[in-house]
Amino acid sequence: MATIHEIAQLANVSPSTVSRVLNHDTTLSISSEKRLKILEIAEDLNYKTPKIRKLEKNGLRENFGLTKESIACILLYSQEEEIEDPYYLAIHHALKMAAARRAIRIDDIYYSNRNDLGLLSFDRSATIIIGSEGGCDISLLNFLKKEKNA
Repeated sequence: MATIHEIAQLANVSPSTVSRVLNHDTTLSISSEKRLKILEIAEDLNYKTPKIRKLEKNGLRENFGLTKESIACILLYSQEEEIEDPYYLAIHHALKMAAARRAIRIDDIYYSNRNDLGLLSFDRSATIIIGSEGGCDISLLNFLKKEKNA
């Protein structure tokens, strides 16, 4: 089981910095690259908070009740923009951590470059969209409506 100290050692930062990043402390002054590195290490090591470990120990893991273990996450920005924006980075990371705890796969689709909508075809249990309203265009909305009715 990964610990904050192990993550800190691998990221070459203090344990308190790791804790603040994992708790999405917006007052922490840290580079986007270092923040992302900490989050990636935590994810790679399958770090779980003490609360989640306790829930799992007691067999109380939450479950969305999905029959298919896959969720599409459409991100209305680029990977570069996400790294520079701690708000969206925190939301995306929290989503991935929650899904991992429930054994649900998240399929990320960065839609910032108005990808060919054919690439977005998917058979998922749910779709989550992260980003500002301005990043969502009418063709994406129409596509999602069509997929919902399929």
